[in-house]
Amino acid sequence: MIAGGNSLLTHCTVEDNRTAAWHASGGAIRADSGCAIRSCIIRRNSMWSGDQNNGYAISANSGVTVANSLIAQNVNSPGGNGGQAGGAIYLFDSALLSSTVTSNTDYRVASGVYGDWATIKNCIVSGNGGGGANVYVWNAASISNSCAPELVVDGTNGNVTASPLFQNAAEGNFRLRRDSPCLNAGTNEAWMATASDLDGKPRLQQRVVDMGCYEGAPSGGTSFVVR
Repeated sequence: MIAGGNSLLTHCTVEDNRTAAWHASGGAIRADSGCAIRSCIIRRNSMWSGDQNNGYAISANSGVTVANSLIAQNVNSPGGNGGQAGGAIYLFDSALLSSTVTSNTDYRVASGVYGDWATIKNCIVSGNGGGGANVYVWNAASISNSCAPELVVDGTNGNVTASPLFQNAAEGNFRLRRDSPCLNAGTNEAWMATASDLDGKPRLQQRVVDMGCYEGAPSGGTSFVVR
């Protein structure tokens, strides 16, 4: 799928696609020139390339925004040399917001996000495998209020390096547990006041938004019944 010219892809599931090319870009979606991908599920897509690829699930180039979305269980095949500029998401001069990138597999540089002049905010990029980094930055990137093990210093710019503690990642349930460090750890933005998460629940359930594409259930407290 190729999108460009300020187009919008929203509330879609893009899954089970296979791409093979010598120079591949975007195993499921290639997005260019200011378009937006919002509230989408991009999963179980795969790419093989004989030389170099850009994003084996999404390739986002020049002013693209990917928001409130789940990118999971995508694979960059080890059969080719692709992956030098890989990542489940390749971001060039683009933004990843309030999204979850997990359980993707790349055998080269980046298994999660490859950022080149990128912005990553309120995201979870964790649990990706195959030998590539969860987050790999080539040029300057702004990463804030996000969860990824490569962010090194816990708490810097509101970032978290600990496990996000999904409810059941093995079964594809990437919602947050009640004890997740990603609960109430994001940064609020104006669009969230009337927005919904990927489950259709209010994006702001407490005073502070959660990281990732799903709002989690807060830990339980004490209830009082007044009669």
